[in-house]
This record gives sequence, C-alpha cells and structure tokens, in this order.
Amino acid sequence: MPASWLGQPVTRETGTRSIEPVTGGIINPLVYEHRSVRAQLASMLDRLITLLDASDAGVREAAVQYRNSDRATAGRLDDSYPVVQRPSLRTS
Repeated sequence: MPASWLGQPVTRETGTRSIEPVTGGIINPLVYEHRSVRAQLASMLDRLITLLDASDAGVREAAVQYRNSDRATAGRLDDSYPVVQRPSLRTS
C-alpha cells in the first residue's frame, strides 16, 4: 500500500518505473513536503521571470526618457548662466 501525505497517495516516478515510499517514518512526509514547496517556488520564480520580461521594454523606454530629459535640463541650465570671459592659459 502506498504512503500518503494529507490523504493523498505519494509515489516517486523514476524513469518508467514507480518507487513506492516506505509507509510511516518521519523523513518521507518531509521529503514530499519539500518537493511541493520547491515546485511552488519554481512556479513563483517562473511568474517573476514573465513579469520581468514583460516590463523590460517599459523600463528601458523610461531610462531613455529620463536620460534625454536630464540632458535637455542640463543644457537649459548651462544656457542660463552668463558667458564669462576667461583668461588665456597660454604664456607664449
């Protein structure tokens, strides 16, 4: 009879054959709970990758807009300063 975790049968598929875990014990429930948590974590990470891929273009576009805005603002600020005559550094 297969082991169960929360009333569900538990088996481990290995290639084309199925290995039934030993009924009882403390390790089997922990192993299968770990597998479940690992699967949930992998699913969340896959979703995160999807979200990051989807936001990539928007973030890049925002960076370009900020860069252009910063350059334009810096240019306007530079143009607002009075022209200052500077002495020549050449001595000859």
